[in-house]
Parts: sequence; C-alpha cells; structure tokens
Amino acid sequence: MFSYFKRKNAASVEDIELQHFLQSKHCNGCSRHCPLSSPKCGRGKKLATIETTNYTRSSPLD
Repeated sequence: MFSYFKRKNAASVEDIELQHFLQSKHCNGCSRHCPLSSPKCGRGKKLATIETTNYTRSSPLD
C-alpha cells in the first residue's frame, strides 16, 4: 500500500522541470503577476496551459 502511494505521488523529473519553467514565467492577466506555476486568475490559468503545451512540444522526445 505504501509503495503505491509513494509511486502515485512521486514527481517525475519532467514534472519538476516543467514547474521550474513555469515559475520563471509570470502572468500579466491581473495586478498580482503570479508565477504560472500557481496562477490565481482565469487568464493566468489559461496562459499556464498554453505555456505547458508549448513546453511539452519543445521538449525532446525519448
């Protein structure tokens, strides 16, 4: 049971790299200018989705 929980919640290297990438980008949808790793407005969430898609497209395939 514990190993399943550990596997389910373990972040992959790709997920960690994506989080670092999104932290370096900021939203300009409202006055908060939140990092895209945790947007607080609808525009930020949409922009985070777009940036995530662009990041996964530009990542090299295994």
